[in-house]
Amino acid sequence: MPSSITVAQLRKIQYLQQTNFSLPIDTETEQNFTCSHITRCLPGKRISCQGIWRGKQVFAKIFISANRAKKHWKKELAGVELLSKNNIHTASVLFSGSSCNGKVYFIFFQYISDARPLQELWKRANSNEQKAIITKLVKTIAEHHNKGVIQKDLHLDNFVLSQNKIVTLDGSDIVAFDKSNKTQSSNNLAQLFAQLPPSHDKEIEAVFKTYAKYRQWPINEQHLSDLIAQIDKERDLRKQDYMAKSQRECALFCANKSWSQLCVYVRKQHSDDLLQLLAAPDKFINNAVFLKQGETSTVSIVTIGKKKWLVKRYNIKSLSHFISRALRPSRALKSWHNANLLAFYNIKTPAPIAIIEKRFGPIRKTSYFITEYSLGKTYGDFLYQENTPSDQEKKSIVASMLTLFQSLKSLKISHGDLKNSNLMIEKEEISLIDLDVMQQHANQRCFEKAHKKDINRFFKNWENDPVNLPYFNKDHFLSKD
Repeated sequence: MPSSITVAQLRKIQYLQQTNFSLPIDTETEQNFTCSHITRCLPGKRISCQGIWRGKQVFAKIFISANRAKKHWKKELAGVELLSKNNIHTASVLFSGSSCNGKVYFIFFQYISDARPLQELWKRANSNEQKAIITKLVKTIAEHHNKGVIQKDLHLDNFVLSQNKIVTLDGSDIVAFDKSNKTQSSNNLAQLFAQLPPSHDKEIEAVFKTYAKYRQWPINEQHLSDLIAQIDKERDLRKQDYMAKSQRECALFCANKSWSQLCVYVRKQHSDDLLQLLAAPDKFINNAVFLKQGETSTVSIVTIGKKKWLVKRYNIKSLSHFISRALRPSRALKSWHNANLLAFYNIKTPAPIAIIEKRFGPIRKTSYFITEYSLGKTYGDFLYQENTPSDQEKKSIVASMLTLFQSLKSLKISHGDLKNSNLMIEKEEISLIDLDVMQQHANQRCFEKAHKKDINRFFKNWENDPVNLPYFNKDHFLSKD
């Protein structure tokens, strides 16, 4: 059995760190809790984990904040009690109390063995299954609201499916509210919709009508319009928060900044192999398979162990080039920003792994952008391969391309260089690469001008190709619908 852990040791546990420990219970007659697996850790604040107490499996939340542990514990208990009081499905509290002489507080919950997190179900589901998941969840939210209960931090991670019923978790943001307050209710619903990719916005009206039916609300076009406006507002706030996180230390990203370098990478990708690459990128690039060796950039496939990455190094070709780039964000940082922006909107691009900027204080020098290695083909290679795609395959890819253009248009995003080699096809899905000049526009007129340039550049790919040009209808790409 692991030895009893101290307060200081608990507060030192980091994101994604796995450690077994025994938590002493202040009540002398009570058995200790043994942690077997940490599911989430907010360093210095809270640990969520699975473990054994009284010989059976439980789920524990351990509150470890130096100044607010008791407050956080009480808030969690109050929310869970409110759910239970209103007969809303939630995990039962088995025991709660303090540890380490009142410096740490905990709650032991019933362990739900068949629980399937809605977030994971959503990611694995096809579009029809996703719609069914959201419809089922919206009915649950309507039940909450009908009972005067609201979850202020509404997202898929706070729900699991068990025995085909949705179970609500995380009592810390569960509060009572005035159920007749339609604005607060619809804003709460908007918080959920804002987390879904914009491609699902077409389903908002039908799902909102389901919610209104369960709330016995009469709704009209104005209600729907207000909801959509609130969704856009919530989504923009979430985007700003996510993009800010992509350049600092947090649960999602590891960031190291010094006078000589900025390095940020995706925390879940942490490995000894990746750390080797980040420590000496040029060493591995020089021994890699080169895809491009240009004056301003070098693209290579780096293999370490069983891992493959695509590494793009942005070079400084001359003194004048150095002077022009020195005080501007590097092209690698722009690519990192734009790749994470596309990922936020669920638009396909090779997953961003890391960014390195070599610096001298505020002056930028060589930079590196690292992504997953894609086995896909460029759009041009797909169309002109030896085994020519069938008529149906070409039509399917063109339809996917049109959908991509519509998504970019709805988000006011321009790519800037839509030549065939910057469009990848893998498993009949299209992804964008070469993102250093991509831009999301605040001004509609500026976007329309850039969007038209994107379309013209895209159609330039086919101007000398009478075989494939008929598959593309420029009017559809320029359509305002």
